[in-house]
Amino acid sequence: MGVIVLIQPVQPVIVSIKIGETNHEYRMVSLSETELEISGSDYLEKDSKVLFFAKYFRGNAVIREIQFVQYCFTYKMDIEDIQFQPGLIINTRL
Repeated sequence: MGVIVLIQPVQPVIVSIKIGETNHEYRMVSLSETELEISGSDYLEKDSKVLFFAKYFRGNAVIREIQFVQYCFTYKMDIEDIQFQPGLIINTRL
């Protein structure tokens, strides 16, 4: 098994989530090769299949875990497919 790279933004990264025709905006908490973690105020159902879009990446995932603390939902998603912007160089030390 290879090394899993975890990216945690130093500045807010907005991630748009689309389920059906509905769009929601969240902040990215972290991103790895297999998992996307986001937080925001809108509720989404566990096990929902979602499309996600951000400035440097997009893909699809399934909501695996939900936490609710102080009026904020945090979602952990299993990434099924992700595409990064062509030519993007990721600094893993961010």
